[in-house]
Amino acid sequence: IANGTFVLDGKEYTLPVNNGPNCLHGGNSGFDKRLWKGKLMSSEDNVLGPEDVGVEFTLKSHDMDEGFPGNVVVSVKYILTHDDRLKFLYEASTDKET
Repeated sequence: IANGTFVLDGKEYTLPVNNGPNCLHGGNSGFDKRLWKGKLMSSEDNVLGPEDVGVEFTLKSHDMDEGFPGNVVVSVKYILTHDDRLKFLYEASTDKET
């Protein structure tokens, strides 16, 4: 994000700069540097076939984390199917424009 700032709904937000004058990949402590909560998936998750296995990782980012507005919940599911295919399912939700 150029110059570490952006305007959303008329409000200016300031972010940490970590790539020259810019904010790259979520700032100094992006999601790639966080400890995600992991759990084995089961048939109750309604995305696995009867012989599939999977793991889900979730991360919560609080409002104004690294300067970004909104509480965000991110989920990534990795599923190995019975016929040796690997599926990735990504989801995110927020309570503000971001």
